[in-house]
Amino acid sequence: MNDRTGYSEAPVGVDGEWRGIDVRAMPDETRVIDFDLTEQRRDDLPNGDVLGD
Repeated sequence: MNDRTGYSEAPVGVDGEWRGIDVRAMPDETRVIDFDLTEQRRDDLPNGDVLGD
């Protein structure tokens, strides 16, 4: 993941040719990836209020 550009790049083979694709997280996925349990509460996660303990 490149924090400066906000996405990762990956090569993918299609029909015998290599092509690059951009991989981006959706907003809720980004919140989970960036979650820090030492600074945030579970309720701060998407659907965190229904996760339970």
